Amino acid sequence: MVKGIPKYTPKEYRNYLKISSKKHILVEGKNDKYFIERMLSYLANEIDKPELTEQVFVDSAESLIKSESGTGSNKEKVEEIANSVVNKPYSQRFIAFIDREFYLFDWDYEKTQILQDNFPGHNIEKRIIRTRGHSLENYLFELDIVSNFFNINTTISNPQTATNLFKQIFKSVIYSACTIGLAATKSKLLQKIESGILWRNFIELTSGEINFLLEDWLDFLTDKRNVSDSKISEIKQNYKIYIQLINQTSFEIVRWLSHGHIGYDFLREVYIKCVMQINQEADGNVNWTTKDKMFQQLINYWVQEILSNDRTYFKEIFEMLDLL
Repeated sequence: MVKGIPKYTPKEYRNYLKISSKKHILVEGKNDKYFIERMLSYLANEIDKPELTEQVFVDSAESLIKSESGTGSNKEKVEEIANSVVNKPYSQRFIAFIDREFYLFDWDYEKTQILQDNFPGHNIEKRIIRTRGHSLENYLFELDIVSNFFNINTTISNPQTATNLFKQIFKSVIYSACTIGLAATKSKLLQKIESGILWRNFIELTSGEINFLLEDWLDFLTDKRNVSDSKISEIKQNYKIYIQLINQTSFEIVRWLSHGHIGYDFLREVYIKCVMQINQEADGNVNWTTKDKMFQQLINYWVQEILSNDRTYFKEIFEMLDLL
């Protein structure tokens, strides 16, 4: 949706879809919008159809005023719209793209003893497509892409030694992030840890893996995030259970199951930790751009690397809108 168009109620947005001659992809937030727009732009160039970017609008739920109930997350707003247009004649010009989160994953240890991905692909239900993994960030959990991107964008003079160390512990980072995300979700403490944590302060680098300083992190949650003693005991127990389950699970499952935001923050923080370990004075020299801008830059790099090798990576989106 172009800048300057007023926000819509769901009813107004459906009317907008009805009269529009364009095809529309409705996503949750600004990073999702940027991701899809970048992908469409790259595809248009690859298949020599520059007009493609003019034929498709990527709309964000942040442009909606409210859901029908007056409440709801961006994801709930997208689902509400998508379900309401299923039988409309203009529905073929519309798809919704939302975070999968834990949908069709066996993740709750009270219900399963094995962590499983029951749909290893892009799940499609009517006009809704879900991300391959927990959220948008999980697409970026590719060793070569992430390590090369960090190596290029760090400002220290010789980052290769730090990058090599990062490569050695990459899988361990994702395993730790997944464990923490599951434990926090199970303990209903996710909002307390989703953002604003310098994870490097709770990480030790060892040979080929990282050591997460659980007790230090729990002290932080008590002192800085006002988590109660009972909740601290609960998340500690859940962490110990999940770390055992995670260590028995293949990386291919863990990379998609991991909480995307936490995983991305972990990767970024651990790379800084690697730089600091190689050069104790380098902390102030890792002058990366802001987190959001860096995420968009990583998206740019990912799109170029992935789609240059497989332009049908998101074929479900392209096929549902008859773009290929």
